[in-house]
Amino acid sequence: MDTCMNGFGGTNDLLMGQILTNTNNVTTLVNNLLVNPSLGHLSTKHDQFPPWIEQGDHNLLKISNITVDVVVATDRSGNYTKVMGAINVAPEYSMKCIVVLVRKRI
Repeated sequence: MDTCMNGFGGTNDLLMGQILTNTNNVTTLVNNLLVNPSLGHLSTKHDQFPPWIEQGDHNLLKISNITVDVVVATDRSGNYTKVMGAINVAPEYSMKCIVVLVRKRI
């Protein structure tokens, strides 16, 4: 960690304090996971979705006939061959939900 922090030499004190605090937090979390790996498991018994998916979006993902906006497929059968192409087409700062279908490589 010290070598990493050396790369921030000359950074103002406020920013350096934030970097140091966040680095220490990450170090603590990693150490906790190394000591007790089961802490890293997400509970899937009660939750069908990972925590980063907002509660309001759960119903969207349960719809079976959802309208797809963009298709990503490596076999060129979609709009894009790379996910980044689909991400770049989404408008910035939009409140509209863009549905991207990523097809499994054939």
